[in-house]
Amino acid sequence: MLTILAKKIPLVVSGSFANIFSRNSINNALMGLEVPRLVERLREAFKADPGNPVLTRRTGWSLVWDVRRSNVTVTEGPDGALWSQKVGELPLNVQEIIARGGLEKWIKSQISL
Repeated sequence: MLTILAKKIPLVVSGSFANIFSRNSINNALMGLEVPRLVERLREAFKADPGNPVLTRRTGWSLVWDVRRSNVTVTEGPDGALWSQKVGELPLNVQEIIARGGLEKWIKSQISL
């Protein structure tokens, strides 16, 4: 978690997260998005070669997250497929904690009211 925050990565996308990672992400103002279909599509499109694994790859894919509608739209490269998927809602209280910069800053803002 600290490495992700130190690199100033604002959003982590995964097929799933452990509950403790999700909770710590909120506490530290890191947004996480679960999109299992994206992980499946990436695995299909970029099959691993057991003899020559690629650890990092620039795919050219893009993801747009409409937080209000709880929907993501993925474009699979410049000439690739375009698809949308419903994702879990980001409750208002969680949005506020993240917007304040994490749980500690949110608590400080509540105390100073």
